[in-house]
Amino acid sequence: MLLASGCTSLSPRPVETWTAPAWDDWGLSGRIAVRAAEEGWHASLRWQQTGEAFRIELSGPLGQGAIRLHSDGGMVHLEAADGMRDQAANADLLLARHTGWRLPVSGLRYWVRGLAVPARPAHWTRGAGGRPAHLRQDGWDIRYTDFQDPSGRGPLPRRIELERDGLQARLVIDSWTPG
Repeated sequence: MLLASGCTSLSPRPVETWTAPAWDDWGLSGRIAVRAAEEGWHASLRWQQTGEAFRIELSGPLGQGAIRLHSDGGMVHLEAADGMRDQAANADLLLARHTGWRLPVSGLRYWVRGLAVPARPAHWTRGAGGRPAHLRQDGWDIRYTDFQDPSGRGPLPRRIELERDGLQARLVIDSWTPG
């Protein structure tokens, strides 16, 4: 009886629950690789998000094929290393027009932080501590395969794999910058 009463007085150990950062302003740098059928492309990636405004820089080896996308929350502008400029209302379409890759820039804004795009259906599979493991949203399969804790504020995605309609993309995030 003494043994049984000792067990009941132990309080359960709290389960860690992963929480995505609530940053409106953030930056990341890393690499992206895209593959569709027999074609592949890889680039360095720098992304700065400030509310609705963003600046994304993609550059291939030795700066080849450098592209900058930026928006102040309205039109999206593209600048290429060869001086070509273009604009559109949608970053996804603008990037596809100039690279041939249909990458979900608008969704990635959320997915890179381990969040689903708000107000859209999403199906989550969670891993240890509630961390994102797999997300299905907007026809994309997004897998979170590695995390990092750059600032001691909690883990953030480090490696993300996306797939849809034969297109595969892998992001490796080397560093995060809040605010």
